[in-house]
Amino acid sequence: MNREAGWIGALFACLAVVQPGQAAEGVVQQTQGGGEVPAPNAAVTLQQAGGVDPTLAFDGRTGALYVAWARRTDAAETAPLEVVVARSDDGGHRFADPVVVSDGERDVTSAAINPPQIAVGPNSEVYVLYQRRVVSPALEHGRGIPQLARSTDGGRHFASAVAVTAREQAASSAGMADLSIGPDGHVYVAWLDDRKRLARQALPADQRPQDVAWLDADDPKVQVRIARASAPELRFEPSVLIADNASERSRVAIAAGRDGTLYTAWRAKLNPFKGSYDAVRDILVSTSAAAGHTWSKPVKVHDDRFKAGSDPKLTVGMAIDAKGRLHVAWYTGSGLGPGVYYAESGDRGKHFSKPIALLSDDWVPYANVKLVVAEEGAAWVAFEDRREEYGERVTVLRIDQQGNVSAPRYWRGSGPDVAVEGDAAVLTWMGAGGAIRVVRLAP
Repeated sequence: MNREAGWIGALFACLAVVQPGQAAEGVVQQTQGGGEVPAPNAAVTLQQAGGVDPTLAFDGRTGALYVAWARRTDAAETAPLEVVVARSDDGGHRFADPVVVSDGERDVTSAAINPPQIAVGPNSEVYVLYQRRVVSPALEHGRGIPQLARSTDGGRHFASAVAVTAREQAASSAGMADLSIGPDGHVYVAWLDDRKRLARQALPADQRPQDVAWLDADDPKVQVRIARASAPELRFEPSVLIADNASERSRVAIAAGRDGTLYTAWRAKLNPFKGSYDAVRDILVSTSAAAGHTWSKPVKVHDDRFKAGSDPKLTVGMAIDAKGRLHVAWYTGSGLGPGVYYAESGDRGKHFSKPIALLSDDWVPYANVKLVVAEEGAAWVAFEDRREEYGERVTVLRIDQQGNVSAPRYWRGSGPDVAVEGDAAVLTWMGAGGAIRVVRLAP
């Protein structure tokens, strides 16, 4: 069934371009004395309250900018979530009324590590990946099912979503998924899969392996899997296993290069140190030159040795530029230097550069990170900064091809995402009370 929404009643809020050293509403800037002052209003608010987890996509073919997010269907805190998309045809100065993507489903879920993810295909198809969670006797919080909806008319209507895991040959629970569209139009979805836990729970109680609560090593291994669908049918093939060493609640990232090479990044769960019960949660990258059918041995982006007993809930940013360079940005809580870091690879993920610290301190709280690259190869990185002295804020930096890092720009809020249009960037994030904000950034 198709859903429709009129493209009238556009939001006529003006979106100013933020230059380096400037900031939008909610931004804080440092004074010489170390204090913070608010900056002028420069952001569009797509929803005043009740929104969560926005993501962005730009269509270089038509110039359209899309924002997807989840929102409550009514004012009650217990109201179900629905997924919506808003489109701008003038670079983000005005947005049309949001279009509902999810088809009345009352089991839609969303989180910073599992948001409604939007992407655009080579023929301007608009794809939205979102999550349902259905009741399962084997899993306390239910079984995750990624859903993918598509629009072929620029986001004005969306066909009913398809279940990405519909053709899986084993019971699975999928989540923390990401979406990428290949240059040939094939659709790729990568996710974390809990099928081993489901299989264990299906065994008679006296046949299940012992599960020691404080010991990570004997937990059922969480898999990283990927499935592909061709654009016309949008029918996903059975998934392919990439690895079975993933941290349970950190999001997967996937990117497709112009030559068709695929990259997947995830936070590992490794137990290499004797005498320690805490797993190592560093970032791994794997590569496929075979349309996702086979994958390389995972490579560490950097040997952070970030150890954590409980699973961190974090995102990782990854993108490929026009020259095929792979860019990665991530958080680490390592005692060797906690913070947010950036590195790149010029040999398809076989080796990575020495990391550049984008945020470092004696202690840096967990931070979600997103990354996008411009045509000329500059990387834009957006991340959360929750250090107590600053409150909850979103930070954006630009890293040029020579590795020079711009001055940071700050906004009050959380859950950022970033897209590029030419050499400029567009940022979205969640403000106070669930406000969905968008601002355009000059280099």
